[in-house]
Amino acid sequence: MIIHICPPDILFVRYCLERFENIKPGMNRCFIIVSGQHLNAKHNIDNKLVDYFGPLNTDIIKKINESDCSGIIIHTLNDDILELALNLKESIPIIWRSWGSDLHDVIYPDFQPFLPQTKKLLSNRNIIFESAIRRLRPYRDFLLNKNAGPAARLKKKIKFLNRVSFIATVTNTEYNLILGQIPGLKAEFIHLNYRPFDLTKITETVMIYSHDAVMVGHSSFTYHNHADVFFQLSEFTDFTSRILVPLSYGNPIYRDKVIALGNNLFNSQIQYLNDFLPFDEYLREISRCHSFILNSKVQSGGANIIYFLLKGLKVYLREENPVYKDYIEEGIKLFSIQKELSREHLIGYHLSESEIKNNIQIVKRLFSPEKEIENVKYIYKKLKIAV
Repeated sequence: MIIHICPPDILFVRYCLERFENIKPGMNRCFIIVSGQHLNAKHNIDNKLVDYFGPLNTDIIKKINESDCSGIIIHTLNDDILELALNLKESIPIIWRSWGSDLHDVIYPDFQPFLPQTKKLLSNRNIIFESAIRRLRPYRDFLLNKNAGPAARLKKKIKFLNRVSFIATVTNTEYNLILGQIPGLKAEFIHLNYRPFDLTKITETVMIYSHDAVMVGHSSFTYHNHADVFFQLSEFTDFTSRILVPLSYGNPIYRDKVIALGNNLFNSQIQYLNDFLPFDEYLREISRCHSFILNSKVQSGGANIIYFLLKGLKVYLREENPVYKDYIEEGIKLFSIQKELSREHLIGYHLSESEIKNNIQIVKRLFSPEKEIENVKYIYKKLKIAV
């Protein structure tokens, strides 16, 4: 048996569990740990696979430790799941699947994700709201028993990383950054992705050939640095492309600031996607674009990058972004925001047929459904479970 431990707030764990179960039915159980920040918590995992849905307590730790599981897969780290993990008996192999932001304090000792214009945008804050939050924070921390500061939490994470047997990060670069911060780390790198990519469906979705738009970011998270891209685009002379900005999830206060700034700079030239769209409709929106600009220093937006590459469209990333580094090493044709984002390049450069074909072939090799099945079988093998 494999025990999967996760929070309730990310819906795509379901797809990973289903893949494990399809390969080895009856072999997987799920413990969903609900923390104080999970208001009105729900999940979309088949209840037949869920052994527990609720807050962390000693009985749950005891139940897991007394089980006959062959291994545990931990899907992201928050404070409660970290506390649970540190209390698991040493004999149980642990696989940690990072979601990106849960390792930032490990791999970026001096984390500075914001660029100048975004810093200015964020500095214009709601003082009354933030003052209220500061007043309430000590009571929240007392109720949630979260007295440890960042240094203590990082120390716990490093202890946890030295305990785990396998680490699955979104990119190889992130794993290498962990190795650079924790000398002597013995955990092996493995591949484990979530929602499978229906590559044929993505490539065959009806294309809109006008390509009259550029997409900026994919959500309303502050580290996408929308403001810096907006000001750069606003300085391009005769730049007439529509600007598409998906903001359907993330930070709602930041989203409103992005919308206000975009409207001020671009008027009717800019369009926002504030609600989740059906997948087919979202793909059609993407196909209206000729380029995707993701101005994040950190790993983010992997699925959207893949969608654009499979449709033969241009992707601009920051060179610090681990996805940029990984994909360039794999031979994928990407573009540097620092070096190549200009009006001439954005409007005038088009991927050649051979570049498009090469990008598609590499993406299919890395992320095909067959590859994802192979990854899961490898995990079963490492946990000494026959498939």
